[in-house]
Amino acid sequence: MILQLGYNKTVNTRLENLLMIVPAVILILANMLIKSANLDTHYSSTYFSFSFGNVAFFSWALLIIPFILHLFLKQQNVGFKPLISLHIVLSLILLVSVLFTYQIYTPVNLVTESSFWGLPYQRHWMEATFATYALLFAQFLLQIVFAIYALIKLLP
Repeated sequence: MILQLGYNKTVNTRLENLLMIVPAVILILANMLIKSANLDTHYSSTYFSFSFGNVAFFSWALLIIPFILHLFLKQQNVGFKPLISLHIVLSLILLVSVLFTYQIYTPVNLVTESSFWGLPYQRHWMEATFATYALLFAQFLLQIVFAIYALIKLLP
């Protein structure tokens, strides 16, 4: 057995794995626990449903390319490490914070003169606020900016 006092063990953090793990966990939990918490918006004759699961799936799909770029940056050992870590942390903060921007929505036209039919189910409907859309747009812009940064660092 040889004792090596001067050997510095390299720390190989895999922080970029959180870009795939966190949206997957949120997607699974949203589908298991929040089946009726959907965003329901009515546009004259069309119907649009935007649930927490949809947000998690959209975020997961949006984070696939930055995740691959993180792997290439780590493999070639290029890029500013604090900036790369900041991208991961900001992406996760935006993903989690978007889930707290929904509000309960009960349509007024549901209750008629003598009927409360369906009212308990309406309490589970959710409505996205402007903050929901702003955070999703900020997430999209953050991923585009990071992809441009990564491509500049990776391409000679």
